[in-house]
Amino acid sequence: MIKNDAELARHLGVDRAVVSRDKKRGMPTSSLEAAHAWRQQHLSAAHRKDLNPARVRAAASRANVGVEELRNVKRLLPVAKQALQAGIFDAVAPKLRRALRDVPPPAREKVVMDVALWDALCLPTLKAWGIQPQEDTPGAPAAPDSLGGNQAIDRALYCVASGEPIPAEWLGL
Repeated sequence: MIKNDAELARHLGVDRAVVSRDKKRGMPTSSLEAAHAWRQQHLSAAHRKDLNPARVRAAASRANVGVEELRNVKRLLPVAKQALQAGIFDAVAPKLRRALRDVPPPAREKVVMDVALWDALCLPTLKAWGIQPQEDTPGAPAAPDSLGGNQAIDRALYCVASGEPIPAEWLGL
């Protein structure tokens, strides 16, 4: 049983004003099922959040952000790992850094590489800055959100790994 318009609005995922407007048009408010059925029958898709084609396309687009870029990084990882083991990582590092830069920021948390690759990309810069990171388990996979344990540090480490400048506002400058 729905107690009031605010509760119905919350369940339908709309504003209270929408519930009030639809009530005036004849939407039943006795149950969520009745209100939902009325909305399906009386409102066009463009007027419903859950069926609005523009919203559906936007949601699908957000879900697919960075998919191709992540695939490019994933394709490079075995080559980069072999190069690291062979002592010729410098030959593939620029290509891997470029691929990491191409991943849009919302998708970067999905990048997963061996700790050894993160180290190869980050340690020279961190050591030049006088930072001695803690030891990790060699060969263990890691994502940016597990590198520093702090979201700001993780974003900064991703910038270091990809060769991007760290934004001044992240550094408090």
